[in-house]
Amino acid sequence: MRIINLKCDGEKEPLQVSPEKLCFGWNLESSKEGDKQTAYRLVVKKDREVLWDTGKVESEACLYIPYQGKPLEESAGYEWQVKVWDGEGRETDFEKSYFETGISCWDGEWIGYDKPVDGKVFDSGIPFHCSDDYTDGKNNYFLPPPPYLRKEFTQEQEIKKAKIYVSAFGLAEVSINGKRIAAERFVPGLSNYAETVYSMAWDVTKLLRKGKNTLSVVLADGWYAGYMGLNNREWYGSKPRVRINLRITGTDGAVHTVTTDSTWKCAYGGLEEADIFEGEKFDAAKEPFGWRENGFDDTKWDSVETGSEYDLTPVPHPGIGVVEHKRVSPAGITDTEDKKILIRFEEYICGVLNLKLEGTRGSRIVIRHAETLNEKGELHLRGNRSARSQDEYILAGGTEEVFAPSFTYHGFRYAEVTIYGTVKLLHIEGVQLGTRLLRTTRFHTDQETVNRVYRMTLATEKANLFEVPTDCTARDERLGWGNEGNHFLFAMSYLNDQYLSIRKWAKDIWDGQREDGGLEAIAPTLMMKDVEGFVGDIQSNHGVYMVYALYKMYGDADVIREYFPKMLKFFDYLERNSDRNIRTAIGCDWLGILEETGYSDEQHGYGESAPTILGSAHYVFTVMMMTEMCRAIKEWDYAGKYERLLGDIQKTLRLHYVQRDGSLRYKKQGDYLIALACGMFEGDREEAAMAFLERKMTEKGYVRWFGGTATTPYLLPTLKRLGKTTLANRFLTSERYPSIGYMGKMGYDTIWERWDGVREDGSLHPQSMNALCHEGYAVAGAYLVFGLAGIDTLCGGFKNILIHPGVSEEIRECSCTYESAYGEISVDWKWRGELFEIGFKIPCNTSAKLILPCTEAGSLQTIEGTALDVVYGKEKVTAGVLSGKYHFRTKLSG
Repeated sequence: MRIINLKCDGEKEPLQVSPEKLCFGWNLESSKEGDKQTAYRLVVKKDREVLWDTGKVESEACLYIPYQGKPLEESAGYEWQVKVWDGEGRETDFEKSYFETGISCWDGEWIGYDKPVDGKVFDSGIPFHCSDDYTDGKNNYFLPPPPYLRKEFTQEQEIKKAKIYVSAFGLAEVSINGKRIAAERFVPGLSNYAETVYSMAWDVTKLLRKGKNTLSVVLADGWYAGYMGLNNREWYGSKPRVRINLRITGTDGAVHTVTTDSTWKCAYGGLEEADIFEGEKFDAAKEPFGWRENGFDDTKWDSVETGSEYDLTPVPHPGIGVVEHKRVSPAGITDTEDKKILIRFEEYICGVLNLKLEGTRGSRIVIRHAETLNEKGELHLRGNRSARSQDEYILAGGTEEVFAPSFTYHGFRYAEVTIYGTVKLLHIEGVQLGTRLLRTTRFHTDQETVNRVYRMTLATEKANLFEVPTDCTARDERLGWGNEGNHFLFAMSYLNDQYLSIRKWAKDIWDGQREDGGLEAIAPTLMMKDVEGFVGDIQSNHGVYMVYALYKMYGDADVIREYFPKMLKFFDYLERNSDRNIRTAIGCDWLGILEETGYSDEQHGYGESAPTILGSAHYVFTVMMMTEMCRAIKEWDYAGKYERLLGDIQKTLRLHYVQRDGSLRYKKQGDYLIALACGMFEGDREEAAMAFLERKMTEKGYVRWFGGTATTPYLLPTLKRLGKTTLANRFLTSERYPSIGYMGKMGYDTIWERWDGVREDGSLHPQSMNALCHEGYAVAGAYLVFGLAGIDTLCGGFKNILIHPGVSEEIRECSCTYESAYGEISVDWKWRGELFEIGFKIPCNTSAKLILPCTEAGSLQTIEGTALDVVYGKEKVTAGVLSGKYHFRTKLSG
């Protein structure tokens, strides 16, 4: 047995853990099938001092082991090591790792620079036209320049170690001696700034030197003071601030701390505009040469301003930072007669262009971005609505120059560069940005349409996970909406390790809980003209979903305990605001197809499934989750309470919506699907309801699913649960409208906001709210893993694994490798003629349940335990359940 993948607080060698939440975990490998850990010993040291030694603990536990040792110092490094014993009592060697603590007492001050340029200040009284009203008038964007801040200091001693902590109300690009300190962008991330401001930390030992050093910052508005999601600018505040603690340990052990304080100097430079939605403007001729390095003359620079609009102490960012994913070369470049260059990419870019160029001083380029072209072959800028999505660069001249914006991002496959003056583009590439993705699932089938759906899901995930799960990447929104966001991020847990991303968004969500217990529909919290009505709607269930996801997908029960009081308060709110257990989804089945027209709503995005069925069904889902979570932490009284509530809600729904003949009062696809998903039908009525839904979905001779973002997350799981694997696979393999395969057939590599985002004649949906890269329907990608490949969890965190292939005539082969909290799970199955062959492997220290395709009688056989005992006809096959290949001669069935 071998110990691998050591983690502290969910990360490998983290640099700013909070001692009060410190926990440890590891995975195991063994060449022996069925091997399990029977005991562990964990030791934490600082230098040679042992701070905690568990001794030998008889337990299989290898995740979320809480620290129970001596108090830990702030900003200090610690070694931890663990050994385990296997099922035969054999002891491993110690495996070692490392972590560092963060700081709760920050030295120095918040600093910034608020001097107006040319006396111009923001006037919030001037109307700002956005969202559906973006055409009501022309916006005059207020885009102040980001300040440049700098500090020179002297390090007297040789350096042993240096660590920097950075926090900001806004976005801070930090450099030491002219070099950026980290690969992360958009530092220190997005939060509900009224409640929380995050910090990030890096080891910067290699960037410092004995003697003179320069610490510099470009401080942009970011989400804090810039334009943000269906709103005017300065939602959280108007004065961006940064706070830095740089702790340098000399070889003599002395610690020298450099902080942000009133001695820093500031000015404006070449970066004249920097806004996440609107874009950047950079005048290279105005850039102060060498300002980030030693010896720059800043005597004419101003002194910084100190103090912040919120009295908050930074806390460690609980998720993963935004990074550069990839650089993409254009698929086509077209010059036009009016000095415009149209650039086309095969891959969707959530990010910016990186350009190398040369030209005369004062010449400039303007770059605009769009997801697609309109019917005239021009940029489809309507899809951006009020987001200007424009970058501009003015050349210094005389040498090769590079332009790559730092504080903005756009969603696009097309970019148009307009040249003013004399400019030559030497190199063009797209830079994809987003939250770093960890441990991607590997997946492949014999059906290319399904493989394309998998790739489209990954591309959509890569673009829409940007600090939070965003609903889109191009238009004036890009918000952490509930319903779409929680279903998406939960689903993406099957495609990547999303533990840290979910943990981060959960905090953002619960930071916004109101006094009455309700949750805002968007996290981090953002008010806008029409969002208040969604408080308590299905969008507000995202907090419960994310806590449940951390438990169900990653086995973290501590997070249930952490948020349990808040969840109780939330459910009290739901009960008080329900009408006899009935709740309403005011958005209906958002973006679903209207059966009368065959297209989605052209006025906005409303679907047509019954609002009370939808709202109440989602109420059922959250109560189910809460009941399971109560049991997980042994809160038996509350488990009983919510189990009774669940029964009451389902009873109410059956009474009011299931007619005497067993049919549903409402007849839309979404009505039936969501009613089946929440357990509204009992006994034979469930089978009859499923048959009715199948007839509606296939009445044209092929599968047509009309559901929107409130029902689609439950489509494929419900079909699988009710034995309709063939119907599910027909949907996945379809390239006919409406389907994800259809979107791919139309030439797109991402999943759209609407099933009919692009009509079959190539025309765009007439509504401007029509993102061509959107999280909503990407939830289907999770089914590829748990439904088709058949890898799922039977309890929290894949400790007990379900292997249940989703075989049908449409898909004959599938292989998948999923990285679970306990380690790698792989499945490889094939159906050739009448021979079904499956091979699978599960991690050490786990167990599995295998459900195989049907026997001749058409029923499913379930196999449990450490041996596989299968009866087929008169033959009996026995094999180990933990790995290996199994062969069965059987017939396909739907």
